Amino acid sequence: MKNDEKSKMEIVYSHQNFSMDERSQITNAFSEIIPVEEKTYMRLSAELLPAVLTFYLGFVSGAIAIGFFSALGSDLYKKAKDILIKILRDKRDPLLVFEMEYSGTKIKIESRTKDELELNKVFDTIDKARDLAIKEFDKKGRPKMTDFLIFYDDGWKLHSGQNWDPPKNVAFYSYNEEKNIWELAGAWGIKNGRPYHRKNN
Repeated sequence: MKNDEKSKMEIVYSHQNFSMDERSQITNAFSEIIPVEEKTYMRLSAELLPAVLTFYLGFVSGAIAIGFFSALGSDLYKKAKDILIKILRDKRDPLLVFEMEYSGTKIKIESRTKDELELNKVFDTIDKARDLAIKEFDKKGRPKMTDFLIFYDDGWKLHSGQNWDPPKNVAFYSYNEEKNIWELAGAWGIKNGRPYHRKNN
């Protein structure tokens, strides 16, 4: 998201998985907190795929993200959260995504659960995921990444990332929680314009 700061939070629904009424309930509830623009996308598949719901918050320091995080704990936020959780709990393997940008890098924050208690924790601690991302970005010695993922698994955890800058550099990373370091992942990459293949360990 290297365009100018958006004036509205975008909520993007996987079209096949959310009815018009469900989309309206969610969009209207979050519109009471900050301006919202609703979007949908189609997936060409006969198979019933998991429900995907994405919140685009723009820049971490932008008005939309600040307005969203400032609302945490408020009555309006709780109302919107409760409506969304009620809808997600009936979905098949739902994927909830929050996206924002910080210092030129895209942050993806994800949760894949329909459990109400877990979803409550996700929404009540989403600011902790943001803070974890910023703290990680400001660390010295971290590999350069164009985007990376934080995933909820009984708490927020660094998961994976990539430096996507073809044809000069491409690298994929996974986070080793035991060693507290980012490690190269994937079978291939590009370094200084030269492709390379990694041997499996």
